[in-house]
Amino acid sequence: MKDYISLMRVKHYIKNILIFFPLVFSGNLFNVKLLEKSFLAFIAFSLAASLVYILNDIHDCEKDKLHPTKCQRPIASGRVSKKEAYCLSTMLLILVILINELLVGTKVTLLALILFYIFINIIYSMGGIKDLPIWDLAILTLGYVIRVYYGANTIDVEVSIWMSSTVIFMATFLGLGKRRNEIKFQGSKTRKVLSKYTVGFLDKNMYVCLGMTLASYTLWCKEMAIQSNSTLCWILCVGLALLICMRYSMLVEREQEGDPISVLFGDKEIIILVFVWGCIMLLTLYWL
Repeated sequence: MKDYISLMRVKHYIKNILIFFPLVFSGNLFNVKLLEKSFLAFIAFSLAASLVYILNDIHDCEKDKLHPTKCQRPIASGRVSKKEAYCLSTMLLILVILINELLVGTKVTLLALILFYIFINIIYSMGGIKDLPIWDLAILTLGYVIRVYYGANTIDVEVSIWMSSTVIFMATFLGLGKRRNEIKFQGSKTRKVLSKYTVGFLDKNMYVCLGMTLASYTLWCKEMAIQSNSTLCWILCVGLALLICMRYSMLVEREQEGDPISVLFGDKEIIILVFVWGCIMLLTLYWL
C-alpha cells in the first residue's frame, strides 16, 4: 500500500488547494453546500493528478532508473509493475469521471476542464513537450491555472484577473527555480530539457516572475481592499507575502533539488509565515 501511495504522489495534493481559492475569496468558505462541492472537486483533481503522475512514471521508467533519486520510485525500482500501474490509473480515471458526474450532473464544463488537464499532461510527458524549453514551463503553469478555474466552475463564481495573474507568475517562478537547482546540483544530464537552459537565464527569469507575482498579488489585494474597509490588513498581507517569497528564494538558493513541496514543508519559518498570512487573510475576509 505504501508503494501505491508513493506512486500517486499524495504529498503533492497540496498543490490542489488552489481549487479552494475561488471559494475562499468569493466569501463562501462557510457555505456548507459549496464547501462540500469544492472538497469533492479537490478529491477529483487530486486523483486526476495522481493519474498523470502514474502515466508519466510508466513512460519515464527506463530514464528514472538512471536518475540518482528517481530510481527509488515504485515503478523504476520494480516495487510496482507496469501492469499494476495501468490498472490503478484506469481506476483513478473512472473515479474522476464519477465524482464529476456527482458534482455537476450533465454539465460538461467541469469534466472538460479536468480531461483537458489530463490530456495536456499526457502530451507533455509522451508528446515531447517536456523536452522543449519554455513550453515545458508553459504546460506546468497552465496546470495551476486550470486548478483555479476548475474550483471556480465547481461553485459557479468568476475568477479575478489578478488572482489568475498571481497564480501564473508564481507557478512559473516555482518551475524556473526547480530547473535552476536541478542543473546546479545534478547537472543537465538527468533531463533532456535541462541542457537547453542555463543557470543565468533561469536566475534572471525567476526573479522577473517573482516581481510580477508580488505586483499581481498587490493589485489583487487592492481589489479586495476596495470591497472592504480593511485596507491596513490587506497591506499587511502584501508585506507577509513579500517575506514568504524572500524566505522561499533564500531556501531555493540552498536547496539541492528546489522542489516546492520539499522547500515549503522543510522549513519552520516559512510554515509559520504562511500560517500567519492565512490567518490574517481569513480574518480580513470574514470578520473585519
